Amino acid sequence: MRVDLGRLSKVTGSKERVLEYLSLALILILATVLSCYRIAEPAWDDTHGHRLLDGHQGTNLSVYGHIAQNYLRFGYLRTKFGQVTNYGEVKPSGLFRYYVNHPPLTSLLISASFRLFGVRDWSARLIPLMSSISILVLVFLLARRLAGTRVALLASSFLALTPVYVYYARMPEPHVLASFFSLLAFVFYLWWVEDRTTAHYLGIFVSFTLGALSDWVTYFVVPPILVHYLAFEYKRVRNLRFVILFSLTPVVLFGVYLGWVTLLGGESVQKLYETFLFRTASGGVHESRFVFTMWDFYARGYARSKFFFTPTICVLLIVWFVYLVVSAVRGQLVRQGSFLFALFFFGLSQDLILRNFVFIHDYGMLFHLTPALALAAAFGTQLVAGKILQKKRVWIVPFALIIGYCFGTQSASALRQLYKVSILPDIYLLGVRINENTDESAKVVGSFEVDYRMGFYADRPWSVAMD
Repeated sequence: MRVDLGRLSKVTGSKERVLEYLSLALILILATVLSCYRIAEPAWDDTHGHRLLDGHQGTNLSVYGHIAQNYLRFGYLRTKFGQVTNYGEVKPSGLFRYYVNHPPLTSLLISASFRLFGVRDWSARLIPLMSSISILVLVFLLARRLAGTRVALLASSFLALTPVYVYYARMPEPHVLASFFSLLAFVFYLWWVEDRTTAHYLGIFVSFTLGALSDWVTYFVVPPILVHYLAFEYKRVRNLRFVILFSLTPVVLFGVYLGWVTLLGGESVQKLYETFLFRTASGGVHESRFVFTMWDFYARGYARSKFFFTPTICVLLIVWFVYLVVSAVRGQLVRQGSFLFALFFFGLSQDLILRNFVFIHDYGMLFHLTPALALAAAFGTQLVAGKILQKKRVWIVPFALIIGYCFGTQSASALRQLYKVSILPDIYLLGVRINENTDESAKVVGSFEVDYRMGFYADRPWSVAMD
């Protein structure tokens, strides 16, 4: 009896691919279900004063949801694609107040979601949710290219259950969308240095451009990619044009953005400048509003990392990092290690330069780092199971069970705390009642300043009555 080994190998490979895609599909379903929890919940969360949360879920939904609603009301051309923050009808258009702290792509995409599905809380959250699920797919593709399918599935599982990813995956905020495009630029870069195709080369620039139109974190992609390319890939893939063009791209895009902000008129440029001062060092008109030492900064980063990433992920990261340093000292640093170093360089450089921003915003400090943490944890697990326990294979299964149990229980505990935050139903109910019982051209006079969240649901001009 003759056995066709070639055909048998193809059948086996086909079954493995089916199992691989099925496993990935299950992880994606799990991530989607967890991230969709309370997706239709109104913007009424009250997390200010919480031990670790900074209360941005409801506020961001209100801010960017309202801007997206104004795109539908006034039109894209009339607003010059600017992010209008006025409530109700505004005439003439010269009275528009513009939000320029972040580029407009997130608000534009949310407006498209509103146009398709109506102005709903869940439809505002649909864009960041899709971006977050796409990040998980990119993590799988990266890990598979760098370390194989098993590690890719492990990294995807880690990401799908990481508290900061689950909790903020659906938050309408530019940082989430920009994190996806930033990682996509890294993926195209890795593919390009391996196969040198034009499509992947162009993909780097397209991804970066879309990310730069989303938020500032994407600008921090350029230095680590260029350093990695010059240090590890340039001798093999010599392309000086790429170095020059990729160095100039952020300068050109920021110049275009600055020109567009100038076109919007008013005090938009001054607002952008004040925002930059505030995000970096609490300067400008917001000087001394938030004062902290570097020790305070690192202490908050440590507390947030332990809570939002879980201690298990942090320990596995340390294991991998020690191995990486030892490999680098011995001159044995492989692409897996150098590429992941570039990812951490990207994430940490933003945190160190925009210190005031990340000190205030927990998601701004951590969310863009989740892919690197998930990959590092998977590589650390592979290192322990494949090298440290290589001669003691009987311990591999108990080790895997311990990792799974510790990570699962820690993640579940963190998520329970995250979803226990109190709510403020009055701001939602009052906003809805005002909207339902007043004409769109009406002006509301109250005895207090309107909250972003109430303003979103009321959608009426508001002024405070003076004694």
